[in-house]
Amino acid sequence: WSPDGQRVLYENINLHDGSSSIGIPTLWWFNLDSGKTQPVFQEVDLPVLNPRWSPNGAWLSYTTPEGIHLYRLENGESRLIKNRIGSVASWATNSRSIIIRDSIENEKKLVTQLFRYDLISQQLTPFAPDLAFENLLVETSPTGMWIAIVRRETVRLNENQIWLIRADGSEQRLLTTLENGYYSNLSWSPDGKYLLCDMYLFNTATLKTHLQRIDIKTGEVSDLGAGFSPSWVWSDAPRSLNAQ
Repeated sequence: WSPDGQRVLYENINLHDGSSSIGIPTLWWFNLDSGKTQPVFQEVDLPVLNPRWSPNGAWLSYTTPEGIHLYRLENGESRLIKNRIGSVASWATNSRSIIIRDSIENEKKLVTQLFRYDLISQQLTPFAPDLAFENLLVETSPTGMWIAIVRRETVRLNENQIWLIRADGSEQRLLTTLENGYYSNLSWSPDGKYLLCDMYLFNTATLKTHLQRIDIKTGEVSDLGAGFSPSWVWSDAPRSLNAQ
């Protein structure tokens, strides 16, 4: 959703025979007022993944085989941040920076680390570097206070944990203590008090995915049953929070 709630940004894959873009994900949007859909760019066969709005609605971020692109809607300005893994951009709440993942070489091995790109200085710098960990997912809270990261120790590849890091990198806190399990699909509540996620265990007969809600303050975990890809939705009257 766009921050003003007027448009939906999405990936579209053309499956019709004879098209030059068949099977290639492209970037489209849907306008709620007009009910029309259209490609974001004239180059409809450009492969695009992982679209995100900046919180102020001024920028789009997306990934292509070249790396991470930033596109300014007002004037069409385009920036490319070269990236090996096509990371999803996690926007700061003030829309002035993004946190992304990229792999670097360490002792002839590739290790996924975090980087911050500043839109004003256009500088890319390491964020909370630690070569003892692989960073798999990153999501900034809507309040901007914390950044949630799914990471695993490079010597323990059969499980990962969720960590919290202050937006300025000054504090790191282990949020979960899951054994032989895997977290994915992080989703913050709009008030920043809870985190939704997928969880599944390796030591069970079937890899059944469970939804969990984690209290950021206490670390208490609530199991919501089977499911995957959770997200939070708003209810404006009265203003309450619900999970789907």
